[in-house]
Amino acid sequence: MNAQSLLAFLYSKGVVLAVEQEDLLIDDVNKILDADIIASIKQHKKALIALINQLNRESAVTIKAEKSPRNFPFTFDCSFSQKRMLFMESLAGEQSFYNMPFAYKISGVLNIPAFNSALTGLLNKYDILRTTYIQREDEYIQSVGPLLSDKSELFVLDVDDISDAGDIELCLQQRLQKEAQYVFDLQAEFPVKAALIKTDKEEFVLSLNIHHIAADGRSARNIIQTINEGYQFHTRQTHAGAADNANIFQYIDYIKWQKQWLHSRLCREAKAYWLETLQDLPELHNFPTDYTRPAVLGVDGDTCIHIPAASLFSKINSVAKQHQTTPFVLIQAVFSAFLARYTDDTDIVFGTAAANRQPGEFIDSVGLFVNTLVLRYTVENGCSLIDLLAQAKLNHKNALRYQQFPFDQLVEELNPKRSLAYNPLVQIMLVMQDDSTDLLDLAGIKTEVLPQSQAVSKFDFTLHVKLAAEKIAFHWEYNRALFKAETIENIAGQFETFLAAALASPAKNIEQIALLPPDTMVPKPDASRFPPPVCIHELFENSVRQAPDAIAVSDGHNALTYRQLNDSAEVVAAHLSHLCDIKGARIAVCMEKSIELVIAMLAVFKAGGVYVPVDPSYPQERIDYMLQDSNVKILLSNTCSRFSLAQSQVDIRLIEDLLARPPVRLDLARVTPEQAAYVIYTSGSTGRPKGVEVPHQSLFYSLQANKLALEFDARDIMPTIGSQAFGVSLLEILLPLISAAQVLIVTKQQVGDIEKLIDHTDKVTVLHAVPSIMSQWLDMIEGDDVNGRYANLRLLLVGAEPVPETLIKKIKQWRPEVTLLVLYGMTESSVVSSSYEATMQTPSGYCMGRPHANTQFYVLNKQRSIQPKGVPGELYVGGLSLATRYLNQAELTAEKFIASPFHQGERLYQTGDRVRCLNDGNYEFLGRVDNQVSLRGVRIELGEIESLAMAIQGVDKVITHVMTMNSGDRVLVLYYTAGQEPAHVPALSEKIKATLANQLPEHMMPSVIQHLPEFPLNPNGKVDRKKLPQPVFNRVITEPANDIEQQLLELWQELLENKQISVEDNFFEIGGHSLIATRLIARVRSHFSVSLPLTALFKSPTIRSCAVLLEEILKEEYSRSLINQDSAGENAELVDEIII
Repeated sequence: MNAQSLLAFLYSKGVVLAVEQEDLLIDDVNKILDADIIASIKQHKKALIALINQLNRESAVTIKAEKSPRNFPFTFDCSFSQKRMLFMESLAGEQSFYNMPFAYKISGVLNIPAFNSALTGLLNKYDILRTTYIQREDEYIQSVGPLLSDKSELFVLDVDDISDAGDIELCLQQRLQKEAQYVFDLQAEFPVKAALIKTDKEEFVLSLNIHHIAADGRSARNIIQTINEGYQFHTRQTHAGAADNANIFQYIDYIKWQKQWLHSRLCREAKAYWLETLQDLPELHNFPTDYTRPAVLGVDGDTCIHIPAASLFSKINSVAKQHQTTPFVLIQAVFSAFLARYTDDTDIVFGTAAANRQPGEFIDSVGLFVNTLVLRYTVENGCSLIDLLAQAKLNHKNALRYQQFPFDQLVEELNPKRSLAYNPLVQIMLVMQDDSTDLLDLAGIKTEVLPQSQAVSKFDFTLHVKLAAEKIAFHWEYNRALFKAETIENIAGQFETFLAAALASPAKNIEQIALLPPDTMVPKPDASRFPPPVCIHELFENSVRQAPDAIAVSDGHNALTYRQLNDSAEVVAAHLSHLCDIKGARIAVCMEKSIELVIAMLAVFKAGGVYVPVDPSYPQERIDYMLQDSNVKILLSNTCSRFSLAQSQVDIRLIEDLLARPPVRLDLARVTPEQAAYVIYTSGSTGRPKGVEVPHQSLFYSLQANKLALEFDARDIMPTIGSQAFGVSLLEILLPLISAAQVLIVTKQQVGDIEKLIDHTDKVTVLHAVPSIMSQWLDMIEGDDVNGRYANLRLLLVGAEPVPETLIKKIKQWRPEVTLLVLYGMTESSVVSSSYEATMQTPSGYCMGRPHANTQFYVLNKQRSIQPKGVPGELYVGGLSLATRYLNQAELTAEKFIASPFHQGERLYQTGDRVRCLNDGNYEFLGRVDNQVSLRGVRIELGEIESLAMAIQGVDKVITHVMTMNSGDRVLVLYYTAGQEPAHVPALSEKIKATLANQLPEHMMPSVIQHLPEFPLNPNGKVDRKKLPQPVFNRVITEPANDIEQQLLELWQELLENKQISVEDNFFEIGGHSLIATRLIARVRSHFSVSLPLTALFKSPTIRSCAVLLEEILKEEYSRSLINQDSAGENAELVDEIII
């Protein structure tokens, strides 16, 4: 059978064929079972390709391409692509990033007049090259100029002689760079510029620069071919260059055709396909960048070129052939898998370029035909390259079928959020290019292509895959505002490793495909930096011997020396040892931060017990659970901490009573470093907190490593800013005590009142706080006269959440000599695991620094394989500071504390933190792989809050989410759905609020509880957190009654970022918390010139009640000023009398 009959037979059997890059694609070879049919396909391959191309052109051309009259000069509309390009140029100002520069070395006797005539003929042949662009109101119009003569001033061939220059090569490079960066004035000049640069007697370099608005890649080939024909015609008088230009389809013909096509059936079909395929497209990719994305992204770029071994090129071809596809479709599939591995996303989007030259009449035309196509892949867990290849074939086939739909029209239809920081729809590109550049053929004169680099990247990055002469090259074009050169170099190497491994095992799970060479070494832990571990109280006793009379702990009123603190702790320890079998028994300490708390902690350690801190401000139900879960035998408290206990079996003792009792003999059992030292309760995903048990030896190694990293010594004074129930309190208390330094007790009330905090801590040398508190502290310092305060401060510690770049800069501007360390860690690794010294050059984000001594970080993928530098993964922590277990949760312990896959006998803790290792060895925090968040310095399992809310009758679904407000404040919002009628929703919201308040500590309470009819979902059916609405406050609004209320309302609206505020609203129920309260008090002081105590806001939490209080203070201030004026007058009279 002939080719036509064969094609009809194949279509009847459901076999779909397509053509790509002179290759024949078959969608499913399994449909062809007959070997004879396969042989016939091979025999008629060329005829089949020609036939399919013809059919494609016929199906595409529902509107016939026609030539337009050419009565010069004339004006015409611009194409979609041209309009967007002109808009982008007007936005960017005078730039050259749309230039297409070419350079050719010409060796021989060049006929310059003939060459000039060839260039004139080029512009006469293609109208688009004689076009200027004007803007009429809101529309861009192109104006086509008249035909040119060889002596026309509208286009001049520049001829320059640099053969006498001292350094010809340098001079040439500078001239070529100048030509390449030429800024076209498209309103006044043609989009083509040519220069001949003479470098020797018979040697020239041609610089040809074409603006992209008039040409694309295929156009460049047509242009060079036209120059060749024209030069030969004008030198040899051959007939080759004298073709009738009237037979050429011009770009304006394409624009006319495109307008008609947009009303065709195929256009409607294409539009439907793209809108369906790209529904709910991600706004921006998650590919990690080196730098924070600027508000306006420029095009300053660079290119990294990798040329792999010829064997890789052969493998690409063989695998493509094996799977009946083309190399480019195969590379698309691999690229989607690579992006999925790098981003840990399943929804992968990137763009590619289509020649877009259908109908075929435009093949030999010059103009901006190329169109950007958006490719979308779903990379499910467990999928293989073969799975993705099936997607790639379908994606590529459909994309080519519907390639005529203009990208700019697609942007308008999808209407994504617009931003100057990134391109709409796609920011990553993959482009296949034939690298066999067309050479100038100037009647036998030798010519050579000179590479031209533009240093431009219009996307975040583009991978150009270039094929030529049995080899492949990867050109990684990247934006320098986002990526470092070394990062792209690493990415390029990793892609080649990944590509080779994927081609070798196409059926393998892509998560198991290596990004690193198989011989990559994993560093082994080193425990040799410190002496063998001892118990924590023994470290403290070393300080007692070293400095017995130095102050160990103070609260500003009272203080204990090391000898006194040790004696007091031993008294309490002795009594504890007589109350129960103390070794290994869990002893709860439930009291506010105080000197007594420090005594109690050390006493528990000395007695051989396990320290369990409990915050007395916690809801009673939470305290009861913690005591029951930890099986506490004794609870130590003091007279200042008032609470009741449901667990009657707990033996409650007041520390004042134990200290007042007659001393008893201290008979302690031997405590070993392997024994548990403490249990800290953290948020749990099941609705209950979980107890983390840490042994003495882990705490020993952690404290020693921190002492080394922080250069801590006996001269230091450190305040207790953190909660006594959190792991950070151990750092703030024990690090000074093992260093013979001083602990300064700071109460919860002092932390909540920044003025009092400053007064109390101005003599410290080291201060630790979460970013939100430190920001308030710094604002207050900058606003007050604090000369002489914090004169001894040498070190600021901040962490537990991303540190704003503005905060770092403010600190370094305030006190540049003070070291600022960003800390990272978690309770399961003894609180602090790494640190990073921040400077004025530190970018925003959360750089975790390098792990401390005896701690190892491993960034692993889902298969627990090492991720290369720069590639995100989940952080696993190893080393000598790990916790032992989760109390009474063997299954969770086994899940989170795993045997190391790299070193026998080592344990790793699975943190759930998504990080990457940077090129310099520092680690960067990128987020979470689960729903845990860090808010105001505390790690919170959102699942705990959600579980409690889900247990409430009437609640269907719950999502808790941290919203970042415009001010940078982060607010915890609980969204829920319910089957109840809308009228019952307010009551249910109040019920949720009351239930949570009875079971959750203050730091875990949502600021807003908001009902939604339904949750927004992504295409995979999961809740799309990015589309959750901003918190809404639905209340009856009571308007201000006087000027003071109005002024207070404006302050509240600004700080809470909420315009819907009533003067009867409770500050703490509409999103306010202690940190915003501090900021509000500072604003009130500045605005009204009076000092309002922070406690006043808690007592008068509404605008109305606060205004009444403020009015009273203002009246008192006014009366006091009158008295002062009277006194001043009396004194003045007395002075006058004395002078007289």
